[in-house]
Amino acid sequence: MRAYLPRLLPVLLLVVTALACGGDSPAIPDTGSVELDASLQDPGLGLPPDPPPVVLHPPAYDPPDTTDDPDPTDDPPPDPVSDLQVVAVGGDRLVLTWTTPQDRGGSTGRVDGYDLRFARPDQLTLDVKDRPADVTVPAPDLPGLPEQHVLAGLDPDTDYFVNLRSRDELGQYSEWSSTVVHHTFPHSAPPSLAGIIGAGNLIDPVDVSVADDGEIAVLDAGGNRVRRFSSEGVLLGGFDLPSIHVGLSFDTDGTIVVVSSGGSTRFGADDLPILSGRGGNDVDVSASGRVAVASGGGAAILTDDLSTESYMENWVGIRYPYPRTGNIGIAWSGTDSIHVAFTDRTLILLPDMYGDGLKVTYPDQTSFVPARIGGDPLGPIYLVNRNVRNVVILDHRGLPAYVLPVEGAAPLDGTGLGGVDPGPDGTLYVVDRSGGLVRMYAYQD
Repeated sequence: MRAYLPRLLPVLLLVVTALACGGDSPAIPDTGSVELDASLQDPGLGLPPDPPPVVLHPPAYDPPDTTDDPDPTDDPPPDPVSDLQVVAVGGDRLVLTWTTPQDRGGSTGRVDGYDLRFARPDQLTLDVKDRPADVTVPAPDLPGLPEQHVLAGLDPDTDYFVNLRSRDELGQYSEWSSTVVHHTFPHSAPPSLAGIIGAGNLIDPVDVSVADDGEIAVLDAGGNRVRRFSSEGVLLGGFDLPSIHVGLSFDTDGTIVVVSSGGSTRFGADDLPILSGRGGNDVDVSASGRVAVASGGGAAILTDDLSTESYMENWVGIRYPYPRTGNIGIAWSGTDSIHVAFTDRTLILLPDMYGDGLKVTYPDQTSFVPARIGGDPLGPIYLVNRNVRNVVILDHRGLPAYVLPVEGAAPLDGTGLGGVDPGPDGTLYVVDRSGGLVRMYAYQD
């Protein structure tokens, strides 16, 4: 700095003088160009580098990465329906229940609506969302509460496939529920009274059985006898019994098996006893000729000579803790499945008595005597409610379809109604103990 300072001193004095005097600055005399030593421009001397350019505008805004941050507009869809099921049926309807799901991302936690779709087998090629919709589903209730809806306008005796999903307030849908498949009842209405049999010929009828040819056998405990009637109700004859019996059933060969707690007896076409075997509370013969007896804490399958072929005591191997005693009725479903009714208002549906069973309970009924259309896997099940004088009609899975009131006043001694059996044409025969007759009910479709 000391080496070149004397050369710059005259120039600095002129600049200072001009600033001090103000006004027009005097012309600075031309002293010629000033050249700096090349050595002065050497960065190695420690001179400061040129300053960076002045930035007049900031760079464009680059927002931070908020991928993991909650976004108030990112509302997850509502929870799906997880327990859709059918609880009752009819010829034109299925009664559905489910638990209201929750909308975890919504402002209220409640789902806003439902989308219910159903299809017959011929409509399964359609995507679920393109199948027929039921627009009558009511608005959702609070999360966790039970919902019930009647899916109506269906065809009788038809399989239906049902799916349900929930919707939130933004219009987002949950996943579809599991598909529920169920068969509508074969008839669109309960049967109506079509006739009366045995009036004046019976004292205390307790059970009835109808043969494949339409002949009707009635067990009359009041006279310890069996009375036989034609399909038109004409008395054909019968035979006496040595003691009081509680159940009877036609076999496929036209013979009749009657049963009491002391034993069972097969009577031939000439009304004479042929064989005796195991006893029980009720008896039924399947379409293939297998004899089943409700007995004590279980049920027995009998051979042709009425001896025990197999016996299931206390229902070992079945999923539900069925009662040991008190069974009052038994009936076959087709050739393999069997039903047993108990005095604790329980109906047991068993596939050949082994494996998994189904337990159906009706707390508003007092006592059951079950019967079933033999050989028809989708036929109705009939339960007699003796004291209230009605017949509960169930579908093939044990779900209630109709309640058939039976004419007459309810008795005080518990002997209102007896057994029930459907004929080959579907006509239902119900024993009216207090009236001393059998009532016939026929479906109109």
